[in-house]
Amino acid sequence: MIETTLTGYFFRVLEEGTIKFDSEITLLEKHSKEISVSFATQILFHQKQDKASIEKILAVDALAEDWRNRFLKLL
Repeated sequence: MIETTLTGYFFRVLEEGTIKFDSEITLLEKHSKEISVSFATQILFHQKQDKASIEKILAVDALAEDWRNRFLKLL
């Protein structure tokens, strides 16, 4: 994952249930800051000196505390 920054899918569960191979998954909304997991991973593992991007990522209120702490250490 670190080498390629390919992280797979990240979802927030709104309703418990079963997902099958033919289930439909619908994006309800994008975060207004438009920070993707891919972008954040790229910065975290490969562009640690990009302070502007780190600050942009830290501006996302929904950022997980673990990720927030990792990015704060880079500043």
